[in-house]
Amino acid sequence: MTTSSALLAPNFSLKHSLESGQFFRFTRKDGAYTILRGRRFFRVRQNGELLEYDGTDLWFLKEFLSLDLDYAAIEKALRRDRRLWEALDAYPGLRILR
Repeated sequence: MTTSSALLAPNFSLKHSLESGQFFRFTRKDGAYTILRGRRFFRVRQNGELLEYDGTDLWFLKEFLSLDLDYAAIEKALRRDRRLWEALDAYPGLRILR
């Protein structure tokens, strides 16, 4: 994948977020995801905490992947409910796609 931009995304899993069943307009090849969202067609690859992307802008990518939200605070609040612990531990880095 030729990368035009990169974004640091700690505590985030592109695989868990895209492959969780909440979104279906993507393909995965050689570790990169090609995504169709509305009229946007772009590619993203995760390498550790780094997201490499092309075909879209930073603002859109952060909003789509919910990287603009404080998920540490959200997870802390969710962990008050013991019934959610197993799900949170099974899919670390999962985000709600928007």
